[in-house]
Amino acid sequence: MKQARKKNTRTAEGAMKKRKGSAAVFTKKRVIIGAVALVLVLAAFFGVLVAVNAYRNSGKGIRDVVILKSEHFELTVPMFSYYVRLMGVDKTQYMGMAEVLMERMMIYEAAVADGVTLSEEENAQLEQKMTLLAYDAEKEKMGMDEYLSVTYGRGVKLADIRRFEQMLALSRVKGETILKDIAATEEELVQYCKENGDDFLFCDFLFPLIEVPFTEGMTTAEKEALVEEYEGYANEMAESESAEQLLERYAECLGKIQKARGEEELTEQDLAGILARADYTRQSYKDSLSSELAIDAWLFSTDRKVGDGKVQKGGSIDKAMTFGVFYMTRPLYTNTDLTDTVYDIVVPFSVYTTAAAEANIKKVEQLYKSAPDEQTLKDLALQYSGGLSENYICSSSTDDTLLLWLKQERKVGDTMTYKAEDGWHFVCYQEKGLPECYAQAKQLLDGKELDARMEAYAKEHRVSMDTAGFQKIPALRYGWLIFG
Repeated sequence: MKQARKKNTRTAEGAMKKRKGSAAVFTKKRVIIGAVALVLVLAAFFGVLVAVNAYRNSGKGIRDVVILKSEHFELTVPMFSYYVRLMGVDKTQYMGMAEVLMERMMIYEAAVADGVTLSEEENAQLEQKMTLLAYDAEKEKMGMDEYLSVTYGRGVKLADIRRFEQMLALSRVKGETILKDIAATEEELVQYCKENGDDFLFCDFLFPLIEVPFTEGMTTAEKEALVEEYEGYANEMAESESAEQLLERYAECLGKIQKARGEEELTEQDLAGILARADYTRQSYKDSLSSELAIDAWLFSTDRKVGDGKVQKGGSIDKAMTFGVFYMTRPLYTNTDLTDTVYDIVVPFSVYTTAAAEANIKKVEQLYKSAPDEQTLKDLALQYSGGLSENYICSSSTDDTLLLWLKQERKVGDTMTYKAEDGWHFVCYQEKGLPECYAQAKQLLDGKELDARMEAYAKEHRVSMDTAGFQKIPALRYGWLIFG
């Protein structure tokens, strides 16, 4: 009996060992199968990514998607991708860039309708761009398709760029012709100025502004005494014997104001800036007609003469008080001063982000420095600004930075880069231009004619946008994670 129990016990122990062994083997098999399955899933997922990216790199999904369409030109996604990468804008600016290209295509259609063609030189410039792309691809040790895909967007081909650049070049040639066609003649300018004489009447004056230095805790009596003191300074300025004497007195008054406020003396640079703003003001008679200010009647009185001065009080003793001094330097006159002509390339904030605008204006500077001629200006303007603007800079311009630059002696070819409210500007000085009254008339007449011409083109050469196609631009659909 005992032997039977021992035998049964051994048999049970053996069975348990067998079960444990079988379980271990089964567990190992499950781990191996699971690992193999995971590898297969990852491999499949990776294969899908590779296939999708290969498909995307080939451009098969977007090559034929049209964004803008006119009678003789279709702007596809690869063309648009090339353009926005070239211009350095992000997807928030895409719609603005599409609107710019709609206008370019409109002018292109007008060029085709008129039989405009590119000259041998212009064709050679186009081929040079293609050659440079090939050079860049070789330098990066890439094939052309790979280089264009990496640099300008997936699916971009050399044929897309060539066709697109041809459209831009032809629209530029036509655009130059349009500007020549609409330019007002000298006879038209003279006639306009005769008929609208009041539009070109001006007066020039100095305008130093004094703010009475009230300080915290002052009593009403103390404030009244201070107002009387600074009104006296203002009257002294208004009675100055010359503009130079007035500015000297103004500088002294500014020093007193700083001292009264317990502030540090103005630096020479700060003082120069304040005096520069007071040094020159021009008022248009036309603007004064819509003004209800009594000072305008004084400014444009036929009795005014050089050296006349008038003080105008503003504000209240409870808050702040000022005294403005108007000091006549050039009474009522028709402005025939010669304007300064500059070529102006604007990289606008309405199209570019702040960073992109700054980066592009630096490119403009560098590229113009390497080839400083008019053709380079035109090419750069077309690329970054939509076209080159020849501006007659009038002394009534509100752009202080440009006016101060022009006050210095300038020669043909001088350049300056500066930031304004509308964007970054690169200006190149040309020469003395039309008398200011004619320059202003020209801007008005040419502007009206250009608006009318573009309105006619919009009706005759319709450019339509495919909204669905626009939304298929990869950056708008997917973001950067896989598709970029």
